[in-house]
Amino acid sequence: MKKQAIRRLVFAAMLASLVFVATWIAIPNGLGGNINLGDSMLLLGSWLLGGAWSIVACALGASLTDLLGGYAMYSPGTFVIKALMGIAAILVYRCTKKLPSLLRCVLSGLAAEAVMVVGYLVYEAAFLGLGVGALIGVPFNLLQAAASILVATLLQILLRKARVDELLG
Repeated sequence: MKKQAIRRLVFAAMLASLVFVATWIAIPNGLGGNINLGDSMLLLGSWLLGGAWSIVACALGASLTDLLGGYAMYSPGTFVIKALMGIAAILVYRCTKKLPSLLRCVLSGLAAEAVMVVGYLVYEAAFLGLGVGALIGVPFNLLQAAASILVATLLQILLRKARVDELLG
C-alpha cells in the first residue's frame, strides 16, 4: 500500500473514532433524544479528507454510536443520513473552490446540515412511525446543526493554519 493510502486509511479510522466520541458525548434534549457535536467532526472530515473514506468513516462512527448507545432503531437511518451529509458537504466544498475558505465551510455545512434535518424528519415520521410528531425534533436538530457548523468551521481554520491538510497529500 502506498504511503498516501495508508495515511488516508489511518485518518479515516481516526475520523470514525472522532465522530463516534463527539456523537456519544451528548446533551439530552428532554424528548428522548440528544444534541451532540458529531456533525462537526463529520464536516471537518469531509473538508479535510473528502471522498469515500470520509463518507464511510463518518456514517460508521455515527451509526455505531446509535447502535451501542441505546438508539439501535436509529442506526440504519443514521448511517444513510450521515453518508448523504458527507456527500453534500464534499460536493458543495469542492464546487466552491473560488470562494473564501470561511464561506466555503459555511455553505458546505449548511448543505450537509439541511440533509440532516430533513433526513431525520423523514426517517422519524415515516420509518419510526412518528408522523407529524417528528416535527418536534426539528428545532433541536437545527440547534445541533448551527453548533456543528460553527465548531467545524473554527477547527478547519485552525487546522489549515497548522497545515494538517498537507499530511493527507
